[in-house]
Amino acid sequence: MEPILKTIRELRAIQPSDEFRTRTRLLFTTSSRMGIFTYPRLSFLQTFHVAAALTATALLVTAVFGGSHYLKQAFIPKTFVGLNNSELLTEANLLQNDIDINLQEADYYTKDSRRTVAAALQEAFVTSPGHLNASVIEREMRAFTIEDPTNEEINRLLEQATL
Repeated sequence: MEPILKTIRELRAIQPSDEFRTRTRLLFTTSSRMGIFTYPRLSFLQTFHVAAALTATALLVTAVFGGSHYLKQAFIPKTFVGLNNSELLTEANLLQNDIDINLQEADYYTKDSRRTVAAALQEAFVTSPGHLNASVIEREMRAFTIEDPTNEEINRLLEQATL
């Protein structure tokens, strides 16, 4: 870190030569100042090309945006989808009817599922679930044998598969 600071201090002491100073001052004072809105002078041919390009662009924009309404009315037949308002309204009405039917079905299934869940909860609270009964759990524990030959076979196959 110290050598870098030493180098920076040495570079700070550098001064431009007198010849460079005088030449730079002369260059700055004699150069013509160009303003912000100064445009380069164009020849007649260059001016004509710029004007022709701007005119062509304006005509193209006018034809695309302004002429599209005229072209739609005059040349394009009304059979294209999206141009005939009555067909669009008919299609929108059919789509709305389909959406209404789907919403009615969803409402029906929502009400039906509420009834089903309510009935299942009612049954669960009125009758005690059999799988939580202590006698059922004890009976299952007695019936389950860890030393079952089937369990030993399963363990052996699992050990072979993992090795």
